[in-house]
Amino acid sequence: MSRMETRAQRIIETLKRAGWLSPGVLLFLFASCGQKAATTPTTATAAPSPSPLALSSLDDMPTASGAPRYLRVKLTINQAGDLRVKAGDKIEAGATLSDRAFERRRLMIQRRALVVAVRRIDQQSAAAQESIKLLATLGGDLPPATFASESAAIRRAEVDAQAAARKVALQQERLASLPGIVPAGFDAGAVESHENIKLALVQDAQRQAVADVEGSRAKLQAAKESRAIEEKRAKVDYARQMLAARSQLQQTESARAQLEAQIAAIDAQLAQLVAVRAPFGGTVKRIEWEEMDDAAIIVFVTLTINR
Repeated sequence: MSRMETRAQRIIETLKRAGWLSPGVLLFLFASCGQKAATTPTTATAAPSPSPLALSSLDDMPTASGAPRYLRVKLTINQAGDLRVKAGDKIEAGATLSDRAFERRRLMIQRRALVVAVRRIDQQSAAAQESIKLLATLGGDLPPATFASESAAIRRAEVDAQAAARKVALQQERLASLPGIVPAGFDAGAVESHENIKLALVQDAQRQAVADVEGSRAKLQAAKESRAIEEKRAKVDYARQMLAARSQLQQTESARAQLEAQIAAIDAQLAQLVAVRAPFGGTVKRIEWEEMDDAAIIVFVTLTINR
């Protein structure tokens, strides 16, 4: 096979890959292959397609080093400024193609705000835990009640009642012995009437003393009932405070879990926002703005790799 035929076959393969192979071009190539070997090299080189630049741009055969001749890089950016190259730029291997710095700064600001919120939640959680410990230490019981004042009042009333009873007994004895002790010349009836009045007075005092005893005992009973109500109220307040502290602790734990999930999501996004760098040195051949999805812009950068 002659060099002309070999060259024609290579051109045909290239055109097949590019989708440019038409019947006219195929006939032209067959005609070129049908020329005699005696045709001069000058005449043979004038026959190929008039677009050698287009043919060479479609030549994606690897270089001698194994690197591709062309590389199409898909980039996701958020704004035009994230794209760090333009068509025609000559770049070295490792050069930055895109860097979503604005989006990264925005996410970092959000992350710092979430970290501050987590610290504030931790303080609230610590306060709730301290409240629970303090309530558990103090308990819901009131200090012991002695009812000392009420008991003392009862004892004083009982002593007064006993004294009043002795006075009544003495006055009754005096009345019983009155006929034998009234001096001669005194009106016995008047003396007896006077002593009866005195007896009535001491009996009234006795009844008052007995009533005072009952009143003091009633006050003691009322104090005990009031104490029982206070103890129940104290237990209810204790339970309410403990429930509030535990509820606050649960809320802080739930809020912290949500904040941690948001931080993890941001960290995952930050991990994807690394700068995209060129794996090979070369030239930016063209830039294609493909589509926009919400805040994301899809861009294709085609690189001509240095041979």
